[in-house]
Amino acid sequence: MKEILRENILKRRIGHRKAEEDSEKIAERFLQLPQLKRAKNVLLYYPHKNEVDTGYIIRHLLNSKRFNLYLPKVSGNEISPVKVKDLSSLKKVMQALWSLKGSLFLLKK
Repeated sequence: MKEILRENILKRRIGHRKAEEDSEKIAERFLQLPQLKRAKNVLLYYPHKNEVDTGYIIRHLLNSKRFNLYLPKVSGNEISPVKVKDLSSLKKVMQALWSLKGSLFLLKK
């Protein structure tokens, strides 16, 4: 039983590391897109569970102060963009969108 638990934990760790590596590669490619260099407005999603971590991209765009950054707010069948002005407003936006409590991993990195 212990052996099986160890194997499962190890698989999760490896999967988590792979997801982090993939997220970094995606972020690097995204930030080099010519379309981004011409953009003024960017709509990104905030990652949930096993989705690509967009945290690095979000921080980069907010720190550059070159872009209007939006995250989607979903209400029923409606999706509307919510503007994020800076990292401190990101926490407020996230709490309003999903009623999250405590610190967000994006702000810890």
